[in-house]
Amino acid sequence: RGQRLDHDLWIRTVVREAGPSARDDFEAIVLRGERTVVPPAGAFGPCVTRREVAAAGGMSYEWVRMPGRTDAQCRAPW
Repeated sequence: RGQRLDHDLWIRTVVREAGPSARDDFEAIVLRGERTVVPPAGAFGPCVTRREVAAAGGMSYEWVRMPGRTDAQCRAPW
């Protein structure tokens, strides 16, 4: 619509769409790097899961293929 997208407009849009806490969530995750988004274990399909691992500064996670899952199971629509 020819409207300039600046920080204030973006924050108003985020709050309108996701609720009042969305401002703090967005700024803490994206701008300040104080929080990490951790998708649910099944977020990447039926064959990948999240595993916690030790990392500098605390715990982190990695995505690993679940044992016993066949390629056919992993390629099937989910």
